Parts: sequence; structure tokens; C-alpha cells
Amino acid sequence: MLDRPIAASHSYITRPLSIFVDEYVKPRLKMPTVLRDSGELIQALESIRLPPHCFLVTADVIPLYPSVDIKKALLALDLLLREAGAPETPLLIQFSRLVFENNFLKTEFCGDIFHQTFGIAMGTPFAVRAVNTFMYFLEKDVVTQFSKHQLLYELFIDDIFLVWKGPKENLLEFLSCLNIARMIVSNLRMLLTKVVFRFWIYFFTKMLMLALCSFLPLKSH
Repeated sequence: MLDRPIAASHSYITRPLSIFVDEYVKPRLKMPTVLRDSGELIQALESIRLPPHCFLVTADVIPLYPSVDIKKALLALDLLLREAGAPETPLLIQFSRLVFENNFLKTEFCGDIFHQTFGIAMGTPFAVRAVNTFMYFLEKDVVTQFSKHQLLYELFIDDIFLVWKGPKENLLEFLSCLNIARMIVSNLRMLLTKVVFRFWIYFFTKMLMLALCSFLPLKSH
């Protein structure tokens, strides 16, 4: 799956339907460990005090969008919407199916058109919420099981940030359980407290660049 092309689908015919589903699902799903944006992560970090000997852990899913099983993603969405008591669940699932199962990719080198049968198109408006829903559903039981050791656990699409206050052995067990639960997670990187300074330099440099980009004037063409 690593060399699989990305289907953008940002201007495809299913875009209006994808926007409708995204806006309709948004207020109905409650996913406490899923971040809205990077600012929410900063607020969460400011609200906690890091104890001695804690672990800072980051994890990344590679590659997430092309690896999502559409049937499992629809099942996760269905179950979470039903838990939320959304009466429109069957209709929303059918609309989501239309969006997920009708993505096509035209190659530049030969002009052939391919139908994407596995994975979610990255550019469709509902993609981010759908992927967040899929990841949250797959990991929520494991996160709950190990919650007593977590000062903070946050997820956004394919990125995970964790502050762990328990023994290293329990942390490794937790990461192993996450891998088993998702079956698609790789490249887990554990950062110990002795390298926390290096991590914060990287983290806040990235946040600063994002903030600066938002103030840069757009070039006219």
C-alpha cells in the first residue's frame, strides 16, 4: 500500500454530497480524544503539569488514507452515529457509501482511469471526519483500558500525541495493543523526558510556521 497513488477527488461530482454529509455528521459525533485543530492541542498541554519521569509519545499512521478499509469505516460511522442517537443514520451511511465508493484516478503517463476500491480519497470534504471517526472507533477501547496512565491522549487524522505517567513496560504494552487494534499503525516513536527539550523545539517551530503562513499575503496571478 505504500506506493499506492493518492486519489484527490477534491473537485469531483460527489463533492456537494460529501460536504452535506460532513456538515450533517459534525454536530452529532462526540469523540473526546479527537482534536479540532493544533490550537486545541496547545490548550490541552497548557492545562496539565508534566510530572517527573513521564513519557512523551508521538505516533504516525503510514499511509492512512489509502489504507482505510471502506467497509470498516462505514461500520465505525454507523455504530458511532447510532450511539449518538442520530435518526438519519441509515441515510447518512448510504450517502457516505456513495462518496467513498465512487472515486476515480486518471494517470498522466497513459491516460487510463482507475477506480479506487480501497482507501478514502484524501481531497473529498468528508475525508478528514471520516478518517478521524475510523481511527477513534478502532482505538477507543484500548485507550479506555489504559486511561489511568494517560495524562493526555489526543488524535488528529494520522497523528497521535500522548503523555504517559506509568511504567515503561505498561507503555510498550499499550502501544502493542494499539497496533493490534488498528493493524495499520506503523512508525511509532517513543520520546523520553530527557529529550523533551528537543521535542518542544520541533513542535513549536512547526506551530510558529503554521501561524506565520496564515498571515502571509496571497500572491495574485
